[in-house]
Amino acid sequence: MSQITKKYKILSTIFFILSLVVTLFPIAFYIIKAFAEGTAAEKLSLGCFATVALILVIVNLIFKLHLRSAIWLLVIGIYIAIEAIMPLLIMVAVGTILDEFLFSPLHKHFKNKASINAEIDKRMP
Repeated sequence: MSQITKKYKILSTIFFILSLVVTLFPIAFYIIKAFAEGTAAEKLSLGCFATVALILVIVNLIFKLHLRSAIWLLVIGIYIAIEAIMPLLIMVAVGTILDEFLFSPLHKHFKNKASINAEIDKRMP
C-alpha cells in the first residue's frame, strides 16, 4: 500500500470518527445525565424512547439508511427526564450541520480517493 493510500485511509477514518463523536457525544452525555437525575417514571420513559431509537438504528443499519429520527426520539426522551435541554438542542443542531456539510462529505471524499489509489497500487509492480 502506498503512502498516499495510507494517508487517504487515515483521513477517511478521522473524519468518520469526528462525524460519530459530533453526533453521538452530546446525546450520550445527556442520556447519562437524564438517567442520573430523573425519577423512576422519567427513567422508564427515557428507556422506552432509547429502545425504540435502538430498533430504528438497527433497521437503519440493515437497510443502509441514514435516518436521523433515532436522535430526535432520544431528545424527546431526555426532555421528559430533564426540562432544560436547550444546550443539547444547540449541540445536536451544530453537530448535524457540521456532519452534513463537513465531516461526512470529507469522509466520503477521502474514502473514494483511498479506493481509487488502492486500485492504482494493485497495478504497480
